[in-house]
Amino acid sequence: MRKISDFYKYKTGVGTNMLIMTVISFVIGLSISGQTFYTFVIENLEKFGALKASGAKGRELILQSRRKSLCQGNLCQRNHRERSGPGRKHQHLSRGRRPHHAGVGR
Repeated sequence: MRKISDFYKYKTGVGTNMLIMTVISFVIGLSISGQTFYTFVIENLEKFGALKASGAKGRELILQSRRKSLCQGNLCQRNHRERSGPGRKHQHLSRGRRPHHAGVGR
């Protein structure tokens, strides 16, 4: 088993490929979140202008935008954690037993 593990670790490019996939996924995620924030600012530009005209300072508008983006990111992260939990929602159905697919393991 050790020889097989060492072969896949050191003789193939699996580790490098996983690293490259992780970096690319992170960059794509950053670009999507940046585009979403940019769209939010463009859509609410009139409201920001109205707030500015009514006396709000630029710093207040920036803090308001940051607060909204942090709240939205926090809600999305919590939602993702709840949905991708390790089978928490369906544990009661199997009661700790694994199903036998196609008679395997009987």
